[in-house]
Amino acid sequence: MIWSTASRAADDPLRLPAAGPWEINYAEDNCNLGRRFGEGDQEISMVMSRFSPSDRFRLILTGPGLLRLHTRGEATIQFGPVEEEQEIEFLTGQSRGSKTMFVVGQPRIAPWSEEEQALLERSPGGDPQFVDIQPIGFERLGAVEYLLFDAPGLPAIQLETGSLREPFEAFDRCMDELLTHWGIDVERHRSLTRPATPVGSVGRWIVTSDYPRAMIRGRNQGIVYFRLNVGLSGEVTACHIQQSTRPEGFEDAVCRALQRRARFDPALDADGNPVASYYVNSVSFQMP
Repeated sequence: MIWSTASRAADDPLRLPAAGPWEINYAEDNCNLGRRFGEGDQEISMVMSRFSPSDRFRLILTGPGLLRLHTRGEATIQFGPVEEEQEIEFLTGQSRGSKTMFVVGQPRIAPWSEEEQALLERSPGGDPQFVDIQPIGFERLGAVEYLLFDAPGLPAIQLETGSLREPFEAFDRCMDELLTHWGIDVERHRSLTRPATPVGSVGRWIVTSDYPRAMIRGRNQGIVYFRLNVGLSGEVTACHIQQSTRPEGFEDAVCRALQRRARFDPALDADGNPVASYYVNSVSFQMP
């Protein structure tokens, strides 16, 4: 059944129950937490991916239930009923009988508060990695009952997630394990006095001319999540693609640009000594 967007009011969302358990995937360079909701042509799968220890995650929704979703645009999500609604941007990809919604950036279960937003505005590039913000605790995760999203082309849809406490505890265990494979001293990183910090504007590391010409000709768009290894002098020692939504042309372009332009002040341990570390971020390639 394909539903009409005019047949449901915004305060009467389509509720999709869970169709399976939460599943955690230990990938080579990220951790993925996913679950299926609904069934048949209304089925939607939800996957959250983490690329470093953080409250933030990449959010992907996919399935036949999204076929009427617009190609790109703005939407709102809410991890309800307690957390507030937040605005997001999205891109899509489509395969036969299914559509995928990629949320641009990495949201949390809650939008930034005014105080947190003020801190972000004073951090390098507005990056949460460089701000001392209180993590979202397990009590708030335990209070989550659903993910409600409202996007152009669709009725409001509510995924009945249930509590996120236990799934996010598994998320944390996966991330702790992942760090041990990155060639860093995990214990020294627990008490850093400074993370690896970009020198200059991060926005100048990847510029318009880095958009691969083959991707422009094909009008391809994509989001690339990357990790840079940062040495004792702040130099980039390696570039790793953690995940991407599009062909390898984007991945190669990102690492070439970053290894040429990215510079850092090195991370410092509890005694103020430089320590080999890492930096994670993402870049979005979008056609006008």
